[in-house]
Amino acid sequence: MALAVFDVTKFSKDGVVIEPVQEQTTGTIRCASSGFLFADSVILMEQRSHLIPFQCVIKPRSQQAAHLIMMDE
Repeated sequence: MALAVFDVTKFSKDGVVIEPVQEQTTGTIRCASSGFLFADSVILMEQRSHLIPFQCVIKPRSQQAAHLIMMDE
């Protein structure tokens, strides 16, 4: 399903828009792979960060979009 059929907006509570805070996590991903020319394995370390979850509103853009979403299930 493509995001093009959805409107993504900021969350509001009691009519007040809640600004999302852009905080990130840190973490390390370890991938091991062995090469054809080498007997030992090569270990690659990759540092990645991800956004911490935040509240938002996700709704279909239209009735036609809602119909497309339901057909995809």
